[in-house]
Parts: sequence; structure tokens; C-alpha cells
Amino acid sequence: MVAQNYTDERARQGMLVGAGVGAVAGAIEEEDLGSAIAGAAIGGLIGRAEGEAEINEDRRAVMLRCLQNKGHSVLG
Repeated sequence: MVAQNYTDERARQGMLVGAGVGAVAGAIEEEDLGSAIAGAAIGGLIGRAEGEAEINEDRRAVMLRCLQNKGHSVLG
């Protein structure tokens, strides 16, 4: 359960950062609330996806390191 909470928090942080950046970019571009909200939504989705991708890459690295430590030949 600890690992799940950790990965959820990392993905949530990516979503929040993306939403913040998207909101600012949307507000600067159009200077209205609708654009800021749309920017926040799109930025949040992109941030969440990037957070999930980083988590998956970390999991892959751990798995490869574990296999290498067990003496298996690993490519990649």
C-alpha cells in the first residue's frame, strides 16, 4: 500500500504542476477565465500522463537492475 500511495502522489504532483502551467499559459494567451480553465485541464492531463510515464520508467529500471543483480543478461 505504501508503494501505491507513493506512485499516486507522484502522479498527482505531475497533474498539479501541469494544471498550474496550463492555467497560466491559457490566461496569458487569451486573458479570460475560460482559456485558463481549458489550459489547466489540458495541462493537468499532460502532467498526469508524464508523471505516470516517469513512474513506469522507474519500475522498469528497478526490474532490470534486479535481473542484473541476479546474474541475468539484460539488454536495454
